[in-house]
Amino acid sequence: MVDLHAHILPNVDHGSNGINTSLQQIRMAEKAGVKKIVATPHFYNNKDNLSEFLDRRDAGYNALKNTLTAKNINIEIIKAAEVNLQVDLFKNDLRKLCIGDTNYLLLEMPMNVNWTFWHYDAIDEIIALGINPIIAHINRYSSYFLQRLFKKDILYQINIEAFLTFSSRRKALSLYKNGYAHFIGSDIHGKDNNPYEIMAKYKTKYSKVFNDFELNSYSILNS
Repeated sequence: MVDLHAHILPNVDHGSNGINTSLQQIRMAEKAGVKKIVATPHFYNNKDNLSEFLDRRDAGYNALKNTLTAKNINIEIIKAAEVNLQVDLFKNDLRKLCIGDTNYLLLEMPMNVNWTFWHYDAIDEIIALGINPIIAHINRYSSYFLQRLFKKDILYQINIEAFLTFSSRRKALSLYKNGYAHFIGSDIHGKDNNPYEIMAKYKTKYSKVFNDFELNSYSILNS
């Protein structure tokens, strides 16, 4: 399995406060059968300097990789970011925030404000740069705002939390059936909850869905 959205790098964002937390997160993933984790620390244009963020991410990535090697844990970690869509985002080189060596970017839409024409147009600007946006945790957004988004030929990621309740699971499966859910992510923060347990449970119950998520993930990672 591939986790396309995880906050597991130590001391990069609020996802992990140190190597011990990161290691516990990785152990959870390993137990659930996860083989690759895309590390997506938050990037907020209004408070992050890109160069400083990349240095911080590299430091966290190297520390985690060294620990995994020393403990003989065979999970691949891929550098990326969860990029919040904000004004002035385009002053940054967005390619440096893409997933690994690909041109795919995990993009977080605003959660507590109305989406304006600017937000939809900004997605088109990202595409015009030759970058393919993947909209993060699509299950969290209002259906009202999603309708216009769904007119665009882009990719979408859902969080495993969407499978927790009957209503949210029905929404997640509907998104998948209609072509609006291509990847699964834990969106893990900290070590006090274990989204990988949910992932392990439902990958068996909905094997076709999760196989498609995995195939889609490998498709972009190998692009």
